[in-house]
Amino acid sequence: MSVLSVRDLVVDIRTGQGRVHAVRGVDFAIDAGETLAVVGESGSGKTMTALAVMGLLPDTAELRGEIALDGERIDGFDARACNRLRGARMGMVFQNPMSSLNPTMRIGEQIAEVLVTHRGASWAEAQTRAVQLLDRMQVSDAAARARQYPFEFSGGMLQRAMIAMAMAC
Repeated sequence: MSVLSVRDLVVDIRTGQGRVHAVRGVDFAIDAGETLAVVGESGSGKTMTALAVMGLLPDTAELRGEIALDGERIDGFDARACNRLRGARMGMVFQNPMSSLNPTMRIGEQIAEVLVTHRGASWAEAQTRAVQLLDRMQVSDAAARARQYPFEFSGGMLQRAMIAMAMAC
């Protein structure tokens, strides 16, 4: 059984100018240990596909098709059920991490916040784990880097911080 399977995914967005067909008939399955790369031109539906899987589509979106996580259909889940999955069982790393991180919070705090929110960790435990995750992502001097702000990281280091955040739970 696939960890994640998507079958005949269709996403339409209602706009003031009519309906936009953002995603049409996407199919894929990812087994444990596999990696899937989604590539395509700008506007081809990569982000909308990922947002659909994560349950993060805008209110103006209409979703059809099947999305299953570990064999359980999740395409009909409400916002509360999707929130329980995000962070705990699935995560997403956006292409531009600078727009995904809070510029006023230190990197380690942002990773720790995920652990406190989704795992019920204490703040001290979460901060220790955040440093461990940064170290696992091969961020040099992880303890010092955890105390820095996003603007103090390079683009590649920001990606590593986002991966650490996605892997936290």
